[in-house]
Amino acid sequence: MSNSQTKISTVAIGIIQAMQTVHAIYTVVANAMDAAEKANSGQSGADKKLWVLAYARDVVLAMGDNWDELLEKVSTFIDQLKSAYNTVKVLF
Repeated sequence: MSNSQTKISTVAIGIIQAMQTVHAIYTVVANAMDAAEKANSGQSGADKKLWVLAYARDVVLAMGDNWDELLEKVSTFIDQLKSAYNTVKVLF
């Protein structure tokens, strides 16, 4: 499809589908982070992150998505979410 034939709706559908996939993966990752904290509280943060990444990889592959394309995004999400969590939890 050439640029002159690309429709806004086609682009929108692609973006929405990508957002839905990433939302589902990020939700799984956040829940896995909670599970890792509870089950592996004695482990280092790095070890828990590896566990969460391994779990996320299995989920991503089961969904038929490309883990290599998502690994860096998921890793960054974990780091940023943990940082935000640590910042907020001291307020309560």
